[in-house]
Amino acid sequence: PEVRLSGFGLEDTHSVMNSLEWGPDGWLYGVNGSTTTGKVTCPATGRLWEWQGQMVWRYHPNSRRFEIYAEGGGNTFSLEIDAVGRVFSGSNHGNTRGMYYPQGSYGKKGWGKHGPLTNPYAFGYFNHMAHEGDRNRFAQAFCIYGGGLYPPTFRGKIIAPNSLHNVIWVSQLHRDTSTWRTVDEANLAETDDRWFRPVFAGVGPDGCVYVADWSDTRLSHVRPVDDWHKASGRIYRFKPAGTRPAYDGTDLATLSGRELLPYLKHPNTFLRRRATLEIGWRKERSIEPDLVRKVRADLGQESLESLWALALLGRLGEKDAVDWLEHPDPHVRRWVMRLKGDEGKVSDAFAQALLRRATID
Repeated sequence: PEVRLSGFGLEDTHSVMNSLEWGPDGWLYGVNGSTTTGKVTCPATGRLWEWQGQMVWRYHPNSRRFEIYAEGGGNTFSLEIDAVGRVFSGSNHGNTRGMYYPQGSYGKKGWGKHGPLTNPYAFGYFNHMAHEGDRNRFAQAFCIYGGGLYPPTFRGKIIAPNSLHNVIWVSQLHRDTSTWRTVDEANLAETDDRWFRPVFAGVGPDGCVYVADWSDTRLSHVRPVDDWHKASGRIYRFKPAGTRPAYDGTDLATLSGRELLPYLKHPNTFLRRRATLEIGWRKERSIEPDLVRKVRADLGQESLESLWALALLGRLGEKDAVDWLEHPDPHVRRWVMRLKGDEGKVSDAFAQALLRRATID
């Protein structure tokens, strides 16, 4: 084993660094809870990143860059990156389903308990997503459905376990100024069994929803005696009645670059993202012309996946980047800005194109 990062705090039992997830940009994302600190030195630059309390971080395995992606929120335990690369997390607050984290953003937190923001000059902060429905605490973890097995009306909805109240919520996501709001629908599951403690939900490559059940009457982290029940944990799979899981078990790591191309338009987010990452990780440069054509053709999600793959290949060219700032798809435009911004510097031509776009977008 090779230690890449160290310095994540261990001051509390339920707020440690958690929830590693690959972003479509090839960065590894993670979160830090509310009552632990951190002092992590970026291996690439030597910069010391210090924080107190909740935040989202990311690390690039090739460049070895580490940085705080966004900070604030509730007790940040869980991480979800949706189909178009937006970052969310659950929260231990009531009357909300969690936080939305744009890159570089700051979120409200318990200042007295969790410390100040790392930027004392921030102009305000994001609040938790506004909510209509069950006000109970808490949606500490959630996923956003993109499996392709449930009906299309289910796509993009939050599935949030509430371990305190023995229920799994389903909530619609609606745009709300610069953030989002949520509206509850019928629960995915509920019971009066006090042993049902769902603590995680995720969407598999088969389109089913998988839920981890802590399965214990005790859920508190306060009592120091280690007397948790260790033999009753469960993993549940939820699927629509009368359906069959849609994944045939193909190992994407064994496919060629050309065989991976059809997966860029697959209805399952898990498989699309894995295909995109495989293309980048293996440097499948022979399909670069195909990827460029797919971006230019304005194919919606397939164009966005192709853009991410080009960036992972190191092939997001200057001319294409300038042209694609005028792309019809707003997610392609947004990600061209982000991907070029991650390079740390831009050309005069791209800067001028960015200024033009900023006046209208």
